[in-house]
Formats: sequence, C-alpha cells, structure tokens
Amino acid sequence: MKTYNEIKEDVKKDLDGKSEKYIKRYLKLLIILRVIFSEKVLWIISIIPWLIVPCIIHFLGFLVITFNLALFFLIAHMLYWIFKGRKDTHELIDESSPEIEMMIQVVKEIIDESKS
Repeated sequence: MKTYNEIKEDVKKDLDGKSEKYIKRYLKLLIILRVIFSEKVLWIISIIPWLIVPCIIHFLGFLVITFNLALFFLIAHMLYWIFKGRKDTHELIDESSPEIEMMIQVVKEIIDESKS
C-alpha cells in the first residue's frame, strides 16, 4: 500500500496542468469508485454471473427456468457469498479503500489550493 506522500506525488503528477473542470470530474469518478468498493455493490456484481448462466442455458434450449431453479441459483449464490465471496470482498475493500480515500483527500486539497 502506498503512503500518503506517494499518492500525493502521483496525483499531482497526473493532474498537473489540467483544468479545474477536469479535476472536479476526476474527484467525482473517485467518489463513484469508492461507492463501487462497498460490500453491497460487490454483492450485486457477484450475482450477475449466477443470473446470466441460467439465462444462456435457457435460451440455448437446454433448460426451462422455473421458480425452483431460480431459487436454487439464488441459494447457490448465497452459499458462495457466505463461504468465499464475503472474505474475498473484504480483502479487496481493505486493500483498496484506504488508497481511494487518500486520493480523494489529495484531490480536494488540490482543488482548495487552486481556489486560493
């Protein structure tokens, strides 16, 4: 994980000479990225393959999707989430979230400096 000073140098290098509009857009994208790295959003993203695979099998004609089958895939996803997904998600969040927070703080400082 990078330190605050390393992140500050990298962000300043990336935003050097950019317009204020670009920097504000950069900040908004970082905030969106912070929201994406939440457990609920990653849970929703992880359920997508569990929904797509049965739909593909259904459209190919191999399977008729019933309520019981949909319930099976939902329960399978829940079991996946309980035993593996939550742990992997927390590792990803714990690794990425502090850096994203520091980047947001640095960009806010750059915006404040440019206003002064």
